[in-house]
Amino acid sequence: MAGKLVTAGVLPQVLQGAVGLLYLAVLGAAAWKDWRTKRIHNGFVAAIALLGVVSLWLFPSPLLWDRVWGACIVSLPMFLLAFAVRGAFGGGDIKLLAAGGFFLGWRAVLFAACTAFLAGGLYCAVMLSCKKMGRKDRFAFGPFLAFGLAVAFLETGF
Repeated sequence: MAGKLVTAGVLPQVLQGAVGLLYLAVLGAAAWKDWRTKRIHNGFVAAIALLGVVSLWLFPSPLLWDRVWGACIVSLPMFLLAFAVRGAFGGGDIKLLAAGGFFLGWRAVLFAACTAFLAGGLYCAVMLSCKKMGRKDRFAFGPFLAFGLAVAFLETGF
């Protein structure tokens, strides 16, 4: 019976769905934790990276080099900016985006980063205009990264 499921393509589809749901669940948990504590634990990052490794065998694309490039294309400039401007980004934000980039590939992570920066910027604009935040205040950016990564995943149609 199991052999028929594999040859019919049912088992790979079930595994793809499970990996996708786990990815979204981990993003949601990371976003919630960061919103409450302004910290993204390494366990969330490791889980997404592990799902990226597993997805190498389950999803035909992106290819390995697209994934490696995806892990670096936005997170490396974020790291450099955080190094140059103290407090620009937290290490958890950078690692989350790197792991998400490995899972999604470079094209999707560019879309995810743009979505996250737009959503985070809109949030800041609203909070500043309502006087609930000052120009020097910090906020959790992880939820916006998780939102962008989730939208990119759903948009790419893995």
